[in-house]
Amino acid sequence: MRPHLARQAATGRSGVAAIGVAQEFQRVWTAYERQTSTGSPQWWFTKADRRVSVYYFYLWDQDFGPALIKMCTYFPYPAVAPDQPQCPETACPSPGRLASCVTTPAAPWSTGVAAARPPRVRR
Repeated sequence: MRPHLARQAATGRSGVAAIGVAQEFQRVWTAYERQTSTGSPQWWFTKADRRVSVYYFYLWDQDFGPALIKMCTYFPYPAVAPDQPQCPETACPSPGRLASCVTTPAAPWSTGVAAARPPRVRR
């Protein structure tokens, strides 16, 4: 992603440098249908590991530098914005190991989007 980030930085404007897509295992909600003794359906919800699509948004901000947002496409649509002062490649060696970079969990009342720490300003 480094060449894409460098190209976006060269424009002198903030923006999306690249969008990546991957299939990864995520912990998501799953529904099961059961039959009661009277024959009526009953739904049971539980969390399970499922392979889902994940989008990686590599961003370049003129004031704060490179940033990364990872978003899952399956309910509850979890997203993370790792706190990283360096290029996403150096902070997270591979997309599959991105979970080790996550520093801020989602609030239980939120829509699944994790709040990121305020970016550090380099002087």
